[in-house]
Amino acid sequence: MVTLSKYVPAWGLSDISPFCIKVETYLRMAKVPFRVVVADGRKAPKKKLPFVEDGGKVMCDSRDIIDHFEAKLENPLDGELSPRERAMATAFRGLIEEEMYFLTLVQRWQHAKN
Repeated sequence: MVTLSKYVPAWGLSDISPFCIKVETYLRMAKVPFRVVVADGRKAPKKKLPFVEDGGKVMCDSRDIIDHFEAKLENPLDGELSPRERAMATAFRGLIEEEMYFLTLVQRWQHAKN
């Protein structure tokens, strides 16, 4: 069985990390049986969560985890996408995860009024 190591639930969400929520949601949508383990990110393989153990293989980083399961599934969730749609999805994912995520962190935690 797949083991998802993640942080703890908070604020009505299943985890404090959007990347842990992303992987957990993907596993549910893809109907991959998994169990959840609350872990300490400092002891994780790359010192960050989430990470997944699947048949003795450990994967870190939400993108790598999802790519691993997309390659394993008979009917991957993005299997119907055209090359153009796949490129657009990749661009938007990069925008949200690499740019907007950090802006959101600054807005939330670096300004006293927030």
